Amino acid sequence: ENQLFIRSLIGGLYRAEVKVIAEGVECLEEWQTLKILGVSAAQGDFLGQRSEV
Repeated sequence: ENQLFIRSLIGGLYRAEVKVIAEGVECLEEWQTLKILGVSAAQGDFLGQRSEV
């Protein structure tokens, strides 16, 4: 359900010059999935500060 939302969000921004940043990433698997879905950067407990692709 969350992945569908992210795909829709990024799909709607396809032609825009917008980067999507995830907040609250708690584990490696979440971050890997977000990168695959096209999220540009993230922050959260797992990452400490901020991580960009």
